[in-house]
Amino acid sequence: MVSFTYVFYYLSHYPDMKKIITLFLLIGIHAAAQDTLVMKDNSRMLVKVLEIKINDINYKRFEMPDGPLYTIAKDQVRYIRFVSGLKESFESAVVPAPTTMTASANDLYRRGMMDAQRYYKNPGGSFGVFCASAGCGILGLIPAVAVSSADPKEEKLGYPDRELWKNTDYRDGYKRSAKKIKQRRVWTGFGLGIAAAAITTLLLRQ
Repeated sequence: MVSFTYVFYYLSHYPDMKKIITLFLLIGIHAAAQDTLVMKDNSRMLVKVLEIKINDINYKRFEMPDGPLYTIAKDQVRYIRFVSGLKESFESAVVPAPTTMTASANDLYRRGMMDAQRYYKNPGGSFGVFCASAGCGILGLIPAVAVSSADPKEEKLGYPDRELWKNTDYRDGYKRSAKKIKQRRVWTGFGLGIAAAAITTLLLRQ
């Protein structure tokens, strides 16, 4: 190992050596103050890592600290060697994709909604609301609100497949769609009843 006495001797007798050593020190400090991204293909990038997210890494290029922010997927990176010497590996990092279960759940929910539009035939109390509003006018609003806010009874839903009905997602989609259909029929009945009441009143006045 070179002693400090030897170094100082050269610095005092050879002034140009100061510039050379200073340059090497600056280069060494510069190299030590950067993070290194090592890719899966073993290529390297000198960067300043700003944030590590679940699936991505945000960084700036080391030679452009005021430049744009870059993002790279974790599954492209083998590891990061930080300026501190710490190494963080992403060998097993995989960007999560929608699971078959989730996609199937969405499909079953939509199928339930479509099946309700085909198979739910129950009038849902709309005829009773029509009679109430036709006979009592605006007072028919009370049964209309009560009937439309209640969920359709299961025995009147008319679902086509018992096995599908056991699936929560399918059942939720079917019931939601059936309730909307029931509400539409109830308020249609209410409107027709009010119209019938108005026409009857006009005819009686003539």
